[in-house]
Amino acid sequence: MGEVITYDEHGNYTSKNSIALIWCIEDVKTASKFVGLERTLTDDECMEVLIHCRENLDWGHGFGWDNLHWTIQEFYQNKGEENG
Repeated sequence: MGEVITYDEHGNYTSKNSIALIWCIEDVKTASKFVGLERTLTDDECMEVLIHCRENLDWGHGFGWDNLHWTIQEFYQNKGEENG
């Protein structure tokens, strides 16, 4: 078995020892169309959805498109808006 590298010489994560998955506002806008919202979310609303997802993440199950769909639906239900 090869050597396990956990950090670089400065104690930082690198592309040789870690990965990062990035979700962006464009992903939220795509997900909002999928759940049938009739209007486009603003960038601020998209960030609100992403932050809500991060704060309510179940690390045992991870994160995916379903999380965005559910959060967008909850976001609109809490604000009294209709889903398509």
